[in-house]
Amino acid sequence: MNGSTASAASLIPTAKRAVRRWLARILLFTLLAGTGYVYVRYIEPNWITVSHLRIKHDGLAQALGPSRIVHITDLHIARVGWRERSLIRTVNRQRADWIVITGDLINTREGWPAALEVIKGLQAHEGIWVVPGNTDNAWITPEKFQADLEAIRVRVLRNANAPLGKTGAQIVGVDDPVNGRANLVEALIGLHPNAMPPTILLAHSPDIFAAAQHEQLPLVLVGHMHGGQIGIEWVRRLSEYADRGPYMAGRFEENGTVMYVNRGIGWKARPYRFLAAPEVGVVEFRTTTGAIGFKHPVAPAPAADQVPAAAAPPARATSTLWLSDFEREGEYALYWNVRRAHASQTPEHATHGRLAAKVTFLPGEESKFTMEHRLAREKKLRNWSGYHALHFDVYNGEPVQTRLILQLRDGRGQLYKEDLYIEGSSAQHVSVRLADLQEYLDLSRITQLNLFRWEAREPATVFLDAVRLEPDPVPTAGAPAAVPLPARGAPVAPAAQWQLRWATSLTKLLRDPEAAEGLNAGPLYVSLARGEYESVQLVVIGGAQKRHIKVSLSLLTHSDGRTILPPKVVEVRRVDYVKTKRPYYPVSHVGDWPDPLPLAIEADVPAEQLQPMWITIGAPAAQRPGVYTGTVTVTDDQQRTESLPLTVTVWDFVLPRAGQLKTAFDFYPSRLQKTYQESVPNGKALLAQPGELEQRFYYNMLKHRISPIWNVDPTTPRFAWDIKQMLEHGLTAFGVGGRGGSFDNNWPRDPVELDQAMVWYRQAAIELSFLKLLDHAYIYAYDEPAPGDPHVAQVLAAIHRDAPGLKTLLVMHEPPDPVQHAQWLKDVDILCLRVTALDPALVRQLQHMGKEVWLYVSSPSHPYPSLVIDAPGLTHRIIPWIAWKYGIKGALYWCVNFWEGDPWKNPAAFRPDQNGNGFLYYPSADGPVPSIRLEILRDGVEDYEYLALLNQLVQRIKASGRADSQLLASIEQVLTIHESIMASPREYTKDPGALLKMRMGIAEMILKLQQAFGPVAKTQP
Repeated sequence: MNGSTASAASLIPTAKRAVRRWLARILLFTLLAGTGYVYVRYIEPNWITVSHLRIKHDGLAQALGPSRIVHITDLHIARVGWRERSLIRTVNRQRADWIVITGDLINTREGWPAALEVIKGLQAHEGIWVVPGNTDNAWITPEKFQADLEAIRVRVLRNANAPLGKTGAQIVGVDDPVNGRANLVEALIGLHPNAMPPTILLAHSPDIFAAAQHEQLPLVLVGHMHGGQIGIEWVRRLSEYADRGPYMAGRFEENGTVMYVNRGIGWKARPYRFLAAPEVGVVEFRTTTGAIGFKHPVAPAPAADQVPAAAAPPARATSTLWLSDFEREGEYALYWNVRRAHASQTPEHATHGRLAAKVTFLPGEESKFTMEHRLAREKKLRNWSGYHALHFDVYNGEPVQTRLILQLRDGRGQLYKEDLYIEGSSAQHVSVRLADLQEYLDLSRITQLNLFRWEAREPATVFLDAVRLEPDPVPTAGAPAAVPLPARGAPVAPAAQWQLRWATSLTKLLRDPEAAEGLNAGPLYVSLARGEYESVQLVVIGGAQKRHIKVSLSLLTHSDGRTILPPKVVEVRRVDYVKTKRPYYPVSHVGDWPDPLPLAIEADVPAEQLQPMWITIGAPAAQRPGVYTGTVTVTDDQQRTESLPLTVTVWDFVLPRAGQLKTAFDFYPSRLQKTYQESVPNGKALLAQPGELEQRFYYNMLKHRISPIWNVDPTTPRFAWDIKQMLEHGLTAFGVGGRGGSFDNNWPRDPVELDQAMVWYRQAAIELSFLKLLDHAYIYAYDEPAPGDPHVAQVLAAIHRDAPGLKTLLVMHEPPDPVQHAQWLKDVDILCLRVTALDPALVRQLQHMGKEVWLYVSSPSHPYPSLVIDAPGLTHRIIPWIAWKYGIKGALYWCVNFWEGDPWKNPAAFRPDQNGNGFLYYPSADGPVPSIRLEILRDGVEDYEYLALLNQLVQRIKASGRADSQLLASIEQVLTIHESIMASPREYTKDPGALLKMRMGIAEMILKLQQAFGPVAKTQP
């Protein structure tokens, strides 16, 4: 007992020493960890270092001599604190000739005044130059960014260039490359490629490096990467935030181009730095022998015989080029870069070989899976010019539809983006026809293939396999021949005198005649049904001098010599141009685009540029069919005259005024009031008569075969008169009430208040039933809710319970699952799906459930059709063809007059990267001015009516039993829409001639069937 006690007592000091040792270790670890935390969080982020970059380049050294350029970037300023004051002192101590700042001046909008204060404190002998970064563009409009900086004598370069003082050197700056706003081709306008002065390129991110090499620029200064904020590479790789790509910090040189990636000053999301201190860069120049240069004039342009010849056309590929099939161990990491995503290889859903890539994209701003390094290393993989298409297979591992964005980048920094919508738990083969990309990309130098998700709310897992380039397919024996397409009109070189050509309404003509396609010589031809409008463009090509012209049309006289087309159905409009901004979707041109169509028979024709005039011919429903001829004459201010013959064929069938395709295009009276008060000359006077101007817009919409949503009150005494007038003008459907999708889904959340709101809708349903108008009416119940939202079901059920007979319209951005959401959909009468969600199987399921399916377009999702200004005309006209192919009964558009200020000056009203989204009209003192997009859309709706009329004839002939099965089979094949015209909502012809030829064929079928079996529709008065 005593021995045990003694033994235990002897252990107590030992245990205490062990505890003290452990406490000392814990204290030491805590001190070290605390010291480390203080260092990475407070010391290094504020420890601004100065680095020196010496560039050996004879041209820059001779032009700039001993000049010094100080480079700073990624200031990410929130307020003026110790670091910002230290930055000012450090920069000013360098005695810079020029200071250049390569973007991301701020973190949020609130930091903008502080950023201006800091920049105002910087001192440079010659000046300060700035290019914007992605964060700047996210918070500050380009106009404000430029105006505020220029107010403190700072120059902004946004896809532009300027002389660097009187040195003979040039400074070039591009907009943010991270989000595809950089356009180096535009930035270099005015600089001869074969006599380029010594040039320095400023950009926010290293994404511009390949483009700079392509243009053979000697020096590029960028930021964005923050040096990863961690200077140890293997540690940096553990952080998705830190590991941003191959060009993290420092100097890089490829193909004679030097790029310096500055570590920047601040941070965006993680407030730490470790071995990656904030950096002020000082750039100095030496000749290749190491001497300091002296300023010399720029060398003259090379002689003509020194200019390199144009490259030969690419050889056609004959075999598949594999980019990645994921069969090599670790291929997802060797060939691909992963950012804010997880990747692995798995046998699941492999389509080629044993393995596929499994990629889980995380929620947040951008999650991506990118092939970039492999394309940079292997030259043969960059040249896609001899191939037919990019192919790959993707499986959506989620139960709901997932959106992926495919992005391709070329050596000039140009981007092509395409939205991919993959249905839940299903596979999709993706094929991108490379010929369609030639107007956007240099296919001989593809530098990036990127699959990413943007601002996703939920993670998504997809399986990717068989990424490859395929050559042109070899036709198999017995395959049908390709549909022959009419030749496109050739570009026209300007001459001393102006010239006349013509083009179809589907051709959007830019100003440059030598770049124009679709110009035709000789007589103008127009063909149309009775009850239809059809347009053609008369194109004046400017000569050596600017001229003012006037257009006149003779009477259009029938071949009988007596009947004429009434002059009131002939309109002449001038094609005006608006200046677009660079959008997020691919476009062939940024700048002046044709769109507004004001009534005018006169126009100024700029020297050596195009000026189209839009001629619209209408045929009244009772017009005598046949061929009408006349003359279009152009006279200029020098009395020079040119004429072209015009032939109009009126077909012997009638399009009803109110067609089969229902339409719902919203109109915002509040925007009308605001714009006419603030931006339209004499606009307040036009608003003096309540409702009159609004009614003019409504009638013009109906003339273009689009019905306003209207949201009427059927309980008012005036309603019966108003609806009678609108129906006579062609109204196909109308909305009811002041709640729902047009009003930000403003239904009460409280059940008692919802019941009270239903009292009015019950009375509205009674009134509409009495007037026999329930078939035309709907309640735009909800706009773009999440599938399964319980409040939506509550509202829809209340409408069916309390306002029986009134149809409910639900607009869905994300498609619902007909099985999972069957109960949720039970009170939906009309389901309007975004065009990107039009899966044929889904549409059929919904139709079998008794739902009427409509479609809508909104923000562009290339290559799906849209209604933006800078999209080809076919993307507007094809929308009703898609509706017909899938048995869709209606089309909706969110607004025709969403004007922000003056749309003539600011066509990017809804968002700065979407040109024309949200409006199809321009305001003017003369009332509504339609757009080219609206005119083309009307043509598409009329195409739908052609198909509907042909289908009615087929059904009538079937019922009569008087036609042979072979004839009916050939017609029904036309009614299904051949895939050469449209294979899916994202795959349709890009050739206007193909669609116009199809329309002509449908008209001929209608005429032949009517001749044999009699007409379907009666002539309307």
